[in-house]
Amino acid sequence: MFWKGALLLLGCVCTIAAASGGAPCHRTFQDPQTKAADCARCHGDVHTEWLDSAHARAFSDPVFQQQIAGCAEPERCMPCHVPGSVLDRLGRMPQARTALRDEGITCVGCHRSSQGMHGPSGIATAAHPTVKDATFRRRGSFGLCRSCHDMRIADVLPLAREFERAGLTLDDSSCVGCHMPATQRAGAGPFAAEPAVARRGRSHRLLGPSDAEFCSSAFLFRVERRGGKYVLVLTNGAGHGIPGLARLRKFVVRATLQAPGGRELANTELVLSSDDRLLVDEERDLPLPVAAGAATVVVRVDHWYLGKTVATVLDKTLELP
Repeated sequence: MFWKGALLLLGCVCTIAAASGGAPCHRTFQDPQTKAADCARCHGDVHTEWLDSAHARAFSDPVFQQQIAGCAEPERCMPCHVPGSVLDRLGRMPQARTALRDEGITCVGCHRSSQGMHGPSGIATAAHPTVKDATFRRRGSFGLCRSCHDMRIADVLPLAREFERAGLTLDDSSCVGCHMPATQRAGAGPFAAEPAVARRGRSHRLLGPSDAEFCSSAFLFRVERRGGKYVLVLTNGAGHGIPGLARLRKFVVRATLQAPGGRELANTELVLSSDDRLLVDEERDLPLPVAAGAATVVVRVDHWYLGKTVATVLDKTLELP
């Protein structure tokens, strides 16, 4: 009779969830009308982070809307901007969904399959079936991300291919390792089968070029003396080429030589764009002007988007050797 009692208890929980405005248990995870707000009932902190991400704006972003307005086949863009289940076609382009397109790349797009809701821990809950999946561990995430980030369509570049070619997948590097920093999570919602204790999770803001501090980590500089001249050496600190995705984006590197008191003596600059990207395993030399009395070089990197400066992502002073 135990199984009857368990079913009765589950039915009560589902009834309570529905009565309190919650989504119907064990059915919602397969419903194409499932909204991110439904997931927020238990995963509020994750939902808040996601709302601030490029994934949430993947369809509604004005630039994307402008681009597809002039596109002869806009539906070709939809599998990655409004995906159905990425897990059901892992490593391949997902199928586009027709419902709730304004939500872009939503919770169920990455976490749902025909078996249930997937995650790194698989903790049981009455809200939906759960699946413990290594795809959501750091190393396994590469297959999930490459489903969409391995394309060469219009402005999109094959970032996953670049990452793999650079050999970074052989160590502990990964897409989520950089773009989804580790964080502590409280237990998820009222229906968890285990006590709501804090556990390790990942931020769903999905850091990218719009975050200046994060973006700065992609640019590694040093100064070398070669003969009687100085060279500023730029190394790619990202797992893919810079800039990453869009032709609408560029980075302007400006190097200014200064005297000991801070007086500017000379400067030069380098522009990284889709026409001249810094490749994933590349070091780029920027010869510095000859300037008598120079003691330091100030390196500034400005992020340009749609023809305007949106942020200074790096501003640092290096001593001349």
